[in-house]
Amino acid sequence: MKPVKQIIGTVLGGIFVILAPGCASMDIAPPVAKVYHQSRQIRYASRDGADIWQTPKETATRKAGNCVDKAIYLNDLLQQQGYDARLAFGIVRRPSGNAGHAWVVLNKDTILDPTDGWITQTNNWVYVEYRFPVNEFNESYLQARIAQGE
Repeated sequence: MKPVKQIIGTVLGGIFVILAPGCASMDIAPPVAKVYHQSRQIRYASRDGADIWQTPKETATRKAGNCVDKAIYLNDLLQQQGYDARLAFGIVRRPSGNAGHAWVVLNKDTILDPTDGWITQTNNWVYVEYRFPVNEFNESYLQARIAQGE
């Protein structure tokens, strides 16, 4: 039997449906499902020390990144296709304890979490969103690097 942390994803008729403890199942459009699946293929890799966030190109090249790197990557893929997507930072409540986390909010009402594999509504009790200062990172610096093609 798979651990509760693992999420079961099924592709049904081109629409990705996600089932997870504590999260409502939701359907997403096939183009969104495709890039979401692409972001889920990025291997999770925690980094000790300073957490310098990767550009989407760095994440794609390395095929690895932490939750912020994966969220930045997914957010970029969605924005390139014209979707209303933004990065979200906050706390995710897990059985093992609350943790700082990053995910993507699509159309202001849908959470796409490429690390934990959840697709749910923004009012889900598991996710507590807030912007917080990050000492090792300047968001405008990352956006400038992306604009320069990095």
